[in-house]
Amino acid sequence: MPVVANAESLLSSLAPAAPAVRSPTDERILDAAVEELRLGGLRRLTIEAVALRAGVSRVTVHRRFDTRDRLANVALGRETQRFLATVAAADRPEASNVDRIAGNFAAAVSAARSHSLIEHWLDHDPGELLRQILADGASALDAGRDFLSAQIREHAGLDEGWSEADIDRATEVLVRLFIGLVLMPPASMEGEDQTVEFAREAIAPVVLGLLGGHETTANGGRTR
Repeated sequence: MPVVANAESLLSSLAPAAPAVRSPTDERILDAAVEELRLGGLRRLTIEAVALRAGVSRVTVHRRFDTRDRLANVALGRETQRFLATVAAADRPEASNVDRIAGNFAAAVSAARSHSLIEHWLDHDPGELLRQILADGASALDAGRDFLSAQIREHAGLDEGWSEADIDRATEVLVRLFIGLVLMPPASMEGEDQTVEFAREAIAPVVLGLLGGHETTANGGRTR
């Protein structure tokens, strides 16, 4: 199995693209859409309700976002970019592989569970969150896996000697672990410090193991 000399390229591949520049009106409409999604879910989202909450006309929302589905996609896409930016900001390039993986994974779990939309669904309607994850043949799982796979292949992947099968297997497991731990966190993940420790002991070895890797320490040494 190939050896991972350094996990920096894997972690750096998760950095988000620059956020889109939108008008204040567009941002207000997207804020309203997120709030409507939080309160009623996608099934109850309407252009009329979003327009009323945003203080604009229904025609304005249609002109800027066309359909309800496109509005929901853009709103959720914006929240995803913000989520990725939060995780990227928590990265510590000077840390060891295990500490970087643990820190990034814990930051992702924390950012997801503290997001107003996900937090509301977890507290009041976890079934809605699960429905969104499993909608369209679990397209959310596929999208997460495909995104991670594409980023790893573009920024590292085969240049590091990782096989296509290694990357696919690692991203499939990581996405499912992440979603499972957001939906059903164990008691050992009650706080941020505990989540980091859990990720260090249980997640980082999985990532390095699936990619066939060694642990690279902060001073450049390697351990198996």
